[in-house]
Amino acid sequence: MSQPELMRFDEGPRMSRRALLQVSAATLTCVPAASTHAAVDRFEDLPPVPMKLPLLVRRECRFRDGATIRYVTAGRGPVTLVLLHGSNCNWRFFAPQFAALSTAYSIVALDLAGHGDSSRRVGQFSVQAFVDDVAAVVEQSVPGPFVFVAHSTGGRVACAAAPQFGDRLLGMVGVDTFHNLAKEPPARAVVDGYVARLRTDFTASMREYIKPFFQPGTSPQLIAWVERQMLRTVPEDAAQAGGVLAAFDARVPVTGWPRPVVALNSDWVPLDYRKVRSVLPAFDLIVLAGRGHFPNLEDPAVFNPLIRVTVDRVARSAGI
Repeated sequence: MSQPELMRFDEGPRMSRRALLQVSAATLTCVPAASTHAAVDRFEDLPPVPMKLPLLVRRECRFRDGATIRYVTAGRGPVTLVLLHGSNCNWRFFAPQFAALSTAYSIVALDLAGHGDSSRRVGQFSVQAFVDDVAAVVEQSVPGPFVFVAHSTGGRVACAAAPQFGDRLLGMVGVDTFHNLAKEPPARAVVDGYVARLRTDFTASMREYIKPFFQPGTSPQLIAWVERQMLRTVPEDAAQAGGVLAAFDARVPVTGWPRPVVALNSDWVPLDYRKVRSVLPAFDLIVLAGRGHFPNLEDPAVFNPLIRVTVDRVARSAGI
């Protein structure tokens, strides 16, 4: 695969949260409880790309309503990277980046409720509920400053959560995300149509949804792995979560947010960085030409040094 065209566009208190978290003995010993849906609870089920893994520790936190958020931690450093996956994905989508990032940073990679190894959502899906998932994990396992690293719709969750963490959140790094910050949310009819298709035939709709994510020449094994992971989501969970995330206007919580935000995006869906800067003054864009929706999986050898440099830049902006 050819080298990416790297285009930089540069211009010359502790949170409050709802008392929902109940830390269990299983959390302290990092032993996961039984999942309430078809979770894949094996480190072996990883993307079919070359990678080395650092030591990973399984952890979980439990809410009083019975929901369980599972996550892995790795590395050690003064700044933690909190990794947020996209819709119907899970922490394993970031696995090829762990070794490159864990030498200087602590890593926390969680599965939002209804995704991956975490339990199904108890009650209604909402963006705030996803924020609560993130806040619980941060409260439990992130003692100091941190940076969000978010892929796809994980960027919407990151934007929704950003205001409540104060100075602890140093910035955000996106992976093929933040497109919604440059435009109005889709019409209600469009969102409802998407949700209806998922409910009518989840497998066919999801396969059709996934197709444009990949460029010609992408490994068939990688495409099959992504499809398999995304199809493991419970269909009704995918429909509800997809609906609330698609309709969410992420511009509202972060308009004027002053900290650095950098997107490492492919060019398969163009992003007008100038429009995003009208929302986020410190926004910067790096484009990886010729990649699809998962540049971190398609070409880790190129992507990993780039995300490491980008995270370093965000941390340095805070003097760390």
